[in-house]
Amino acid sequence: FEPDIIGPLVHHGQERAQVLGVLCVGRPHVRPRDEKLMFQMVTNLGSLALVNAMNFNILREQANHDGLTGLLNKRYFMNDLGELIVRTERASQQFSLFIFDIDHFKNYNDHNGHQAGDDALRLTGRLILDRVGEEGLAARYGGEEFVIVLPGCSKARGQRFAEDLRVAVTTADYAHGDTQPMGIVSISGGVAT
Repeated sequence: FEPDIIGPLVHHGQERAQVLGVLCVGRPHVRPRDEKLMFQMVTNLGSLALVNAMNFNILREQANHDGLTGLLNKRYFMNDLGELIVRTERASQQFSLFIFDIDHFKNYNDHNGHQAGDDALRLTGRLILDRVGEEGLAARYGGEEFVIVLPGCSKARGQRFAEDLRVAVTTADYAHGDTQPMGIVSISGGVAT
């Protein structure tokens, strides 16, 4: 297959033009100027549609995730949780939910500053994401509160997961963790199945 006409997919952004790809159609031969202009218009519209699709995905990601931790935000989590409840009821399955907060987080923020508090929340988010897997749901529920749902997870497995995460938090290298009342950053929460 040899293309009739080739045109770049160029996105003309605010700062500069960016080549996104190339559109090839038919076999090569000399084309009239108006055909070339029409094809250029098609490639420009194609590049605009591609950039809009990429921007839509970025905005959807930002709208559904907490910007600090990368976890789901509460609104999106509640929607997913509702769908999960319906699916698990229909399939007569169970799931475990673990909700917890960082102990004495106000103390951490007050003594170390909000930037250190943000860093602690980011690290907690990473610890959660490293453990929750593809099937689970994890969200920043509020300030220093987090919630994790593990589909198909028994009560015993849910409790093991919670304990593993608790140990991971207490052994993680939180900056200024030694300023906490127990000398470490810790979490408290509960599991329901």
